Amino acid sequence: MRTPRIVATNEEFHQGAVIFSKRNSRYLRTVLRRQPGDEIHVLCGGAMYLVELGEWSGGTVRGKIVSKMHIPAAKALPILLAFSCIRPAPTEEILRHGTELGVHEFFPVIAERSNRRPPRVKDRWVHIIESAVSQCGRSSVPTVHDPLPLPDFLQNMPHPATRLVLVSEKNTPCILSALCNQDPERVAILAGPEGGFADRETQLILAAGFRPVSLGRNILRTETAALAAVSIVSAWRDWMTPRDLAQAETSR
Repeated sequence: MRTPRIVATNEEFHQGAVIFSKRNSRYLRTVLRRQPGDEIHVLCGGAMYLVELGEWSGGTVRGKIVSKMHIPAAKALPILLAFSCIRPAPTEEILRHGTELGVHEFFPVIAERSNRRPPRVKDRWVHIIESAVSQCGRSSVPTVHDPLPLPDFLQNMPHPATRLVLVSEKNTPCILSALCNQDPERVAILAGPEGGFADRETQLILAAGFRPVSLGRNILRTETAALAAVSIVSAWRDWMTPRDLAQAETSR
């Protein structure tokens, strides 16, 4: 059975022991149903520890640090996901499921057809990501950036990267074809608002080196398109060989 994994803050560590926050204590007791003596993995500040749980009282769980653990090397290809600011519920879906699928950084983007006033709930976004890390067992915590206007994002995004923008126009190459014969340092995916980017925004996106790619014939919601693209890139990163990609391209 896989050892449960949770994310803790520096404030929860005290000289060889961990005094878990009320949120983490509740998660350990009611969700993971851990008992005194059980061992868990705790991620904190880029390090991972093996912790043995002790007794708890007053709703607070305490633990003893058994050892500092080796963190397996991350996949060689970071995935960056930029998406137009949308309603809170689908935004949380993107953060939760994107974390499970292996996104390294999230970039909420404010476009002309986006929600112009994204909610100031970054603390909640971080909590959703940390909960997803605990659930899926990954060894790193993705970064979620503050929302930026599209031009600012394009100017400041990491470089180099294979840059893909999701579009629904006919005769657009499929996303797999954009990955054929590529050996990128990272892949950046940009998912626009429902209704697409405005014409002048599209010009800026193309000028920034983004390649238009398609996910198929159907028109998808922002959250569906973003997660579908991440799933494809993640599978390509983890499993597909150059031969597989060549076959995918010739079969179109």
